[in-house]
This record gives sequence, C-alpha cells and structure tokens, in this order.
Amino acid sequence: MPVISRFPGGVSSIRDRRDFLKTCGTAAGGVLLGNLSGCGLAPPEEPAVERPSHLVRFGHTDLYVSRLCQGTAFRKVSRKGDDPEGLSILSHCIDIGVNFFDSSEAYGWGGSETVLGKAMAGRREQVVVCTKAAPVDGPESERSVFTRESLFRKAEGSLKRLGTDYIDLYLLHSPDEQTPREDSDSPPHDVPTREHMEQLADSLDDLVKAGKIRYWGVSNHLARQVGELLELGKREGKSPIAGLEDYFNLVAADRGDFMVQELFPLIRQGNLGLLTFSPLGEGRLAPGRGIPDGSPLKGPIEALDAVANEMGVTRPQVCVAWVLSHPEVTSVLAGAEKPEHVHTHEVTMKEITRRELLASGAGLGLLAAAKPTPLAAAPSKRTDIVDAHVHVWTPDTEKYPLAPGFSKKDFWFPSFTPEDLAVHSRPHGVRRTNLIQMTWYGLDHSYILDIIAARPDNFVGTGIVPAVTDVSLARPDRTMVDLARRGVLAFRIRGKSTRPRLGDGPRWLDHEGYERMFQAAADHRLALSFLMSPPDLPELDRMCRRYPQTPVIIDHLCLIGRLGTFPEEQIASLCAMARHPAVMVKVGAFYALGAKKPPYLEQLPLIRRVVEAFGPERCMWESDCPLQALESPNTYEAAVALIQDHADFLSESDKDQILVKTAENFFFKR
Repeated sequence: MPVISRFPGGVSSIRDRRDFLKTCGTAAGGVLLGNLSGCGLAPPEEPAVERPSHLVRFGHTDLYVSRLCQGTAFRKVSRKGDDPEGLSILSHCIDIGVNFFDSSEAYGWGGSETVLGKAMAGRREQVVVCTKAAPVDGPESERSVFTRESLFRKAEGSLKRLGTDYIDLYLLHSPDEQTPREDSDSPPHDVPTREHMEQLADSLDDLVKAGKIRYWGVSNHLARQVGELLELGKREGKSPIAGLEDYFNLVAADRGDFMVQELFPLIRQGNLGLLTFSPLGEGRLAPGRGIPDGSPLKGPIEALDAVANEMGVTRPQVCVAWVLSHPEVTSVLAGAEKPEHVHTHEVTMKEITRRELLASGAGLGLLAAAKPTPLAAAPSKRTDIVDAHVHVWTPDTEKYPLAPGFSKKDFWFPSFTPEDLAVHSRPHGVRRTNLIQMTWYGLDHSYILDIIAARPDNFVGTGIVPAVTDVSLARPDRTMVDLARRGVLAFRIRGKSTRPRLGDGPRWLDHEGYERMFQAAADHRLALSFLMSPPDLPELDRMCRRYPQTPVIIDHLCLIGRLGTFPEEQIASLCAMARHPAVMVKVGAFYALGAKKPPYLEQLPLIRRVVEAFGPERCMWESDCPLQALESPNTYEAAVALIQDHADFLSESDKDQILVKTAENFFFKR
C-alpha cells in the first residue's frame, strides 16, 4: 500500500510510486484510477504468481496459455473417447508444457472431449480448456437456434465428458440458425441480429454466473456480430466477450483480408484473445505435395522454403511462426497427430522468435506471397537512443538530503545512479537520458542538477515545481526559468486521479500557479510533463485550448492498460489530444501495462493507435527505469526491443524518430 507523507503546509504526496502503480484501482463513479488520498487506501494487489516464460495472457482474461494450442479434432487419430493414441498425444503435450487445449462437443460427438478429460485427470490445474457448443445436436441433425436452455444443456454435457466442474473458455462453434453467416444474409426469423446477440450474450453470462464456465466467446462469426458482442459486454454487471477462434494462415486469401482488416481492429479494441487454426492452410502448405505449374501456391511455398532453409527449420514451423508473428494472435492450433509432431511444434517457439522471422532476409520474400500484413526489414542497430524517462537517486543523503518526512526506507531500491543506469542502457544503444526528479528530494533539485552539469551532452532533467501535488510557490514560473538555465527542461504535474484530492472540482488545473506554469512553458519552450490517467484528459484538453503553444508531454501512454485491458474509449480520448500540435506522448513503462511482462506484444495495438494519431514526431520512447530494468521479469532490453524489433507496423525512419529524434529535438537540440 502506498505510504502517505506530508510536505510542509499540509501537502500530501505518494511516497512510494512503485506501490502507487501497483495498487491503483477502479474508483466509484467510473474513474479509472482510484483516489489515493490520505484517508483512503487502494485495495491490495494479489500476490505475484510465477509463470513459465512460454505462457502468454489470453486477452483481458487471467488465463495464461501456451502459444501453441493442441487441438482434438484429429484427422488420422480416432476421436473415440477410449482411443489410446489420442490419449498419448494429449498427455505428452501436458508433459512438455503445452497447457492450452481446444475441443468441441462436435468432435467425435463427445469422444474428443472424453479423451481430453482422461488426459488431464489429476492435472486439471495445469490445463486451460477451450471447448465449443455446436449449433447442431448430432451428425444428422439440422442447424438449430442457441437458447439459454440448450446452452446450459450443452455446457453440462461437456463438463461431464471432460470430467471437470468448470470450462476455462466456452465458445459458440459457429453461427446458429438465427445468426447470419454472411454479411449479405438476413436473419431467418425476423428477429433483429442485435436482439439475438443480446440473448446469446445473456445466456453465456448466466453460465459464467453459474460457475460452469469462466470466459466465453465465439468462433467463425462475422465482424459485425463480434462488434455487437463487444458493445453488449459494456453493460453493467455483464461479463464481456473474452476471445475468438478463427481461420488464419499465409494463404487464407479473402479470409485473411477479413481477419486483418475487420477482425484484428475489434480484437485490439476489446483486448480479446485470438486462437487461430489451420496454419498450413488445410494441408495445402504441407511438405510433400506437388505444386502444379501456374498454381497460386507456388510463390508462397517457395518463400516459405527460402525462410526455412535460411533459418534451418521446417516449412510447417515457419507457417506457425508466421501466424504467431501477428500481435493480435494469442495462440495457434497446431494439431499434432503423433507425439513426435508435438515435439516439432514445441521446437518452433524455441527456435523461431518473432524477431528472427521478421529479420530474416529471405523472410522478405513473403511480402509478395501474402497481403495481410507486411513484414518489416531487419532492424538496424542504433547507438544514439534517447531515454526520455529515468529516475535516479543516490544513497549519499548527507550531500543530498531528503525532504522532511522521508528516509532511505522510502527508496524503491538502495540506489539507482547514472552508473547503475549505464549497466542496463549502454549495451542497447542508449547514450542520452532525461532524468526525473525524485519525490523524496522535494523541491531540492541538487542531485540531478549536478549530474547534468557534469555531463550536459548526456543528461537533461524533469523537475518538480513547486511540488508533486499542488501549486504552493507564489511564482512557480520564475523557478521554472531558473531551473531551465541549468538543464531542467520539463516539469512534472500529477493528474487529479493520480494524486490526493484537494477538493478543487473537475477543473483541477484552474489555479493561478498552474496558469503561470502553462504561460512560462509556452514562452520558454519548456514542457509540462503529466503523470495522469484518461479521466484527467478533459481538463488538460481545456488548458491546451487556452495555451496552444505550451509543450505538453503525457507520460506512460496515459497509463492505459494499467488494469490489464485497453478500453477503446480511453484510447480514443488519448488520441483526441493529438488535435493540439504541442502535445507529445511518452511511449513506455511497459512493465506497468497490459500483461506487465515481456515481450509486451499485447501493447502494440495501443502504440500503433497512438503513433497513427500523433505521428512519430510527437512520440518519444521511455524506459521508466529503474522499475523497467529491475522489476523481474522485465528488462531494459525488452523495452527497447518492443519498438525496435517488434513494432513491425513502423518504418525504420518511424522507429528512429520515436527512439531518437523526438526526445533529441526537444531536449538536446535547442
């Protein structure tokens, strides 16, 4: 829990920023970040859980799954519940760490669920189960309508066959009789699609409330239906849609275009998990098949083989890696039919990383073969990266005394000096840094001023004027100008929802001191750097309209994703600030957002939206060290790699702008 201390004059301050970031919670009235006032404490966070590094978070859920999912829709292996071969495959998957399994009541009409139940008997806690409700009741029955009664009956049947009392992820296998399967279709029974979607969502929500399933989603549905379900999930007290299952591969043609152009944006909007199937294109990309002259598969297969040869792996492994290279894809169904196939798929993730696939010279040949998303060129090694946000302090409290009310017990770590930073930053090409004044030094900027004076080509600073939580100096503008002469070129302000409340209403910047700060920043090209959350943006928007020339920096992507999800309305409100030409965004603090662990791929859709709105020239990379480097399993390298290696929607010049030039132009080229 954050410890509250008092500055002179009764001004409150959050003493432990690390605890602040960990304990911000949803406040009453819909405010995203909780009120951390001295008279109220945020709820404690659940204890950290150690998870294997190969597991990733499935959308906004608390399910952590392997990137490879083993299916049970066997083609060559019997789907009967007593088949020893199927049992051997599934058991071997669990043995080697594959924990995600996909089934359906329609696979062998219960047989596949039965054998999966046998495989996970006694090991339920090691397994994440996805199974599906079919819109038919047997191999000879007609497509019917999902109702609350039928979904409860189907779920209870699956639970019995699986030998478990809950299903992790329950999907509608395909549209039912009342749900259009094509965009040109009309509902067969004069029932509006939205109304039927609401009935389905309510029925699945009832299954969640009954404890029979944990999360729900759909498979093979239209984008507009997914969009309707996303909207329905926003209703108070209702469980939202959590995930999708769909067809996606290198040669998916129209379906691939649908995925990229229509479904991927919805996945980013709702932070949904995505399980894709058929990475080999229903066997068309499998080795050993002849390719007739003139076949449209010739180009893709030649490109795949070139990549496989260059990387020393197999064509199927590259197919799987290509699907997983898309940040919207959580896991891919790799339907092993033999235990040795399981091993091959396991090797895929160990030998082919996303970075290696995108950096492969031969991999660029895939550009001509697939339209869905272009592959980035191999990243260049930069040696001039600017880190726009690092906290430093020294254990020498005699030379640099702490503010009243603080002691060394408040330090996040015993120390974090520029020398400590260099150990983490220099190997990754970082040579210049913006240092952030620590709260426990109060208004005394001596420590960062001495660092800047000793190495002005390498360091600038962001100061506190006059204090973190209030404007208490009569003329803060004069203090800003004085500090700016010594290299402090930005000044930290906490948004209302990230500081103790002062009873100042929604216009928390409506204060003469803040007005002086905005005017001084405009007059002297100094930045006001805001630690804030989305509910604070309307007031900042008002001030930016009053002071359009004032440089403003929004730290940490406005903390969107702090609670694990990336709500569309929050992203839209941040992107709307791009209408103010002087507003910039720091892209970083990845350790505190989304899944809160490397490789942070779930944050790429948010980053893409922000860069598209503001342009790379108004986005600057930050690490937010030392937390990014020292809070395991996070690393400094991973923070650089997210932009340099994984953000394949950025051109090399865009990456250079974000990693180097935006911060360089504002802080170092004046």
